[in-house]
Amino acid sequence: MQASLEAAMTEPLTQMAREDGPQVQELRSAYGYWRSKLDKGLEKHALGKPPQPAAQPAAPSGSAATAAATAAATAAAADEEVALRQRRWELAEFRRALSLARFDLTRKLNSIECVKKLVAIEAINSTLYALMSFFSSCGDVLE
Repeated sequence: MQASLEAAMTEPLTQMAREDGPQVQELRSAYGYWRSKLDKGLEKHALGKPPQPAAQPAAPSGSAATAAATAAATAAAADEEVALRQRRWELAEFRRALSLARFDLTRKLNSIECVKKLVAIEAINSTLYALMSFFSSCGDVLE
């Protein structure tokens, strides 16, 4: 009886592992890839520093050099703001891709778990049915 139960559970589970194993490995590697990309992006782009506002001269002197310096400082601040927005956008894309990879992996693992439970229930039911028919036939013989 134990051998039939073992055979009823082992064969479908090993077949399922052969079929779904490579796909799970692929999904895990995709999740690991996007996780490492996000970690590297967070290290690279240290978002803790907001852009500094352009320095304003204390007293307007009206000279061309002061105006040029102010324009250069304003342009540099604008460039920093654009670069910061670009880094934030890139990190948001990494987070989106990581979430999608995580959801795909979770969906696949959940479906495997459901199939495993169904296989176990089917094996137990077939074993119980075999026991019931065995004892029923024994009862018929004794009558």
